[in-house]
Amino acid sequence: MTQHTPGPWEARGERGLWKVYPLPCYPCQQPVASVHARDLGERFEEESSANAALISAAPELLEALNHAVVLLKFAFDDPSLLESQLAHETGALMTDALKKANGLEDEA
Repeated sequence: MTQHTPGPWEARGERGLWKVYPLPCYPCQQPVASVHARDLGERFEEESSANAALISAAPELLEALNHAVVLLKFAFDDPSLLESQLAHETGALMTDALKKANGLEDEA
């Protein structure tokens, strides 16, 4: 498997055309993805913005999923790990990644 472009990534754009860039080097690198609206209907900006947010969260979602898989593998042998600092950190990673994927990362 080929390695993906390391995260974090950030979506930038408007009006149905979004590009997802690796950070911190915007705009010195090529985007990792471009997101275009399917059509120019009423929802095009909302839909393309949501798609860009989901794509830009991919590295964080992958990291959170990897942490969760490791935690769950070990928790089968030692259920007390579900109350550990590792579990809380994994939960925070998952929550932050989901907020970014849903376009809510700037909300409290």
